[in-house]
Amino acid sequence: MRIGQAGLLGVAAVALFVGRAPGQGAYRTSASPPDAAFLDRLNLKSEWTASVPLQSGRDGVATVQVVDATQVFAQTHSGLLVAFDAVTGAKQWAYRYPAQYTTAYPVGVNDDFVFAVNVARLLCFNRVTGVVEFDFELPGSASVGPVADKELVYVTLNGTRLMAYTFPPILRAVAKARPEDAVKPTNPADAVATRYGTAANFSGLKDADFTRLYYPQEPKTDIGLGQGQTTPSISALPSVTPPYTLDTRGLYVTPSIGSLPTLRQPYSLKPDYMRYNQRTPSIQAIPPSVARAAELANFRPRGVEPTLLWSHTSGRRYVNPPVLTDARAVSDIKDAPVITRLWATTDGRIVEALDKRTQLTQVVATLQDAVTSPLTGPIPVGTERLGFVGLRDGNVVALNLLGGGPQGPRIEWRASVGGTMNHRPVAARDAVFASGEQSGTTKIDIVTGDVIWQSEPTADQFVAANDEFVYLKDRSGNLAVYDRKQATDAATRRSLPLAKLDVTGFGVPVSNDKTDRIFLAGDNGLLVCLRDASAKYARPVPLVPPAPPAPEPKKDAPVPKKDVPKVEEPKKDAPAPKQDEPKKDAAKKDEPAPKKDEPKKD
Repeated sequence: MRIGQAGLLGVAAVALFVGRAPGQGAYRTSASPPDAAFLDRLNLKSEWTASVPLQSGRDGVATVQVVDATQVFAQTHSGLLVAFDAVTGAKQWAYRYPAQYTTAYPVGVNDDFVFAVNVARLLCFNRVTGVVEFDFELPGSASVGPVADKELVYVTLNGTRLMAYTFPPILRAVAKARPEDAVKPTNPADAVATRYGTAANFSGLKDADFTRLYYPQEPKTDIGLGQGQTTPSISALPSVTPPYTLDTRGLYVTPSIGSLPTLRQPYSLKPDYMRYNQRTPSIQAIPPSVARAAELANFRPRGVEPTLLWSHTSGRRYVNPPVLTDARAVSDIKDAPVITRLWATTDGRIVEALDKRTQLTQVVATLQDAVTSPLTGPIPVGTERLGFVGLRDGNVVALNLLGGGPQGPRIEWRASVGGTMNHRPVAARDAVFASGEQSGTTKIDIVTGDVIWQSEPTADQFVAANDEFVYLKDRSGNLAVYDRKQATDAATRRSLPLAKLDVTGFGVPVSNDKTDRIFLAGDNGLLVCLRDASAKYARPVPLVPPAPPAPEPKKDAPVPKKDVPKVEEPKKDAPAPKQDEPKKDAAKKDEPAPKKDEPKKD
């Protein structure tokens, strides 16, 4: 049975004390799973517990990111990226970055792939299997995490360059799934394997082929290589004149390319007394320009790499990942609508929006004070898409991400909260939860911008929320439960916690802005998922319901237009009734016939 507000207030003081495990002091140095008895007092239930592998004693969990209702990503200081199933907690895959103990930036995801940056490298993983799709060296060091849609990935380099890369063609083909394939369940590993070979590359081995005896062919003794190889390594070629073969080793007239003193024909070795008479220099003395030309003429196969679409350089420094107003593919947008924007925040008062296809600046918003929090959005509110950002003066601003233009931004409302809004606002379907240092967490109406209630100043970390409660973490390491709908004191709009649970050992901040699940992470690698014990929260409940599909009204709109010509069709067929009129007249001429039959009846 659900405990009410009075019941939670009754156990608040008890939860503060009994929340600690027996035998432990006031503060824990390492995290341990919360006891079920203490969770029952708060009407919470442990969904699953997982462990992030750590490399050594100095290693720890750096970030935990909830990307949606199905997947959670954790990164360690030693450079390990681990993907967990958000529903069961099962470890899906892991990858070790080339550079260890570097800054761990949040990953960017779309429906099929995961993008991560490691110093100056952009890595793309298959979201299900963890296969590395490509490992690309960037022309600079990444300063924030990447952002991706269906065909583009956006990376910020050196703080001032915003670059957009298109996916390789092989990945763009994978992202476009056919509708009939959705009915048939497929193995993700098989789908990945088909991209690295065709049916011609596989011999179609059967069980009998594995038991068949294999007799290797005897290699040629004079060559030292397997029979049938006609093009050996270029370093062992006795001749640079085709055909390139080692069969006529004793008949060659030109030496190996590894010992050539010149790069121009004829390729020949000169005697020692003539070694200074060459007219073309050795390869060791080639100018850098010629060396670069030789590098560009390299015919060695290259891996799968993205292609640069555009690069935008700004005099301002981008401090947070950009926000997309439309996640559709670039190829699906033909008329360049204004909603295809990429919003970026700077370290000053400037927030700008770029066309994500052409990099042209569409909106430059100069706010009243410096931006101190990442931009949240887009959040569907009616037919608009809003974004929320915190300022240094304690205000939260709601920007219309689809509105505005060269004349300026479109600001829907401003809410004065107080303190420093240095935490990312979390938006739900009806409210925005803004938090910052020395200001606590404030619930703001998402439509009007009115402040509904404000928590204690120390409870400044948003953890999760459902339809009835909001879970915050204070600076003392306690998990506090607040009533979501109303404040404790309606006059001052102050809200007190209904209950608290000591979670001191879970020092890694995790904010779930996607679902109602509560995630706690400790430096020792422990990851715990909690939820409300009510039956209606058995499945993850999204904070923001998905926006209604836009194409449906577009399909219904042309229906009355199609009916208009149907109404006009009888006008075009007007001659047809004229032809029927004589038939009607003939019927009228036949009317006297029954009159003639009347006397017959008499």
